[in-house]
Amino acid sequence: DENDKVEEGGDDDADAVKAGCQTLVNIPQADRDAMHLSPISFEKDDDSNFHIAFIAATANLRARNYNIKECSNHKAKMI
Repeated sequence: DENDKVEEGGDDDADAVKAGCQTLVNIPQADRDAMHLSPISFEKDDDSNFHIAFIAATANLRARNYNIKECSNHKAKMI
């Protein structure tokens, strides 16, 4: 579309990545030591945890971005 002004891979991408990395490096060691990540179980059949809703939502955002067909929660669960 000639009205689309979105550019992929802008000139400032490398600068943004460097700045983000520098921000992470500058986190004080005490704060980094306090950070703890732990995995959670993925259960696609339990609708109360919204895992499939999140996957479908992000897939549909991507679909809208690239002008492709969106999917339902049911379709996302089957994939």
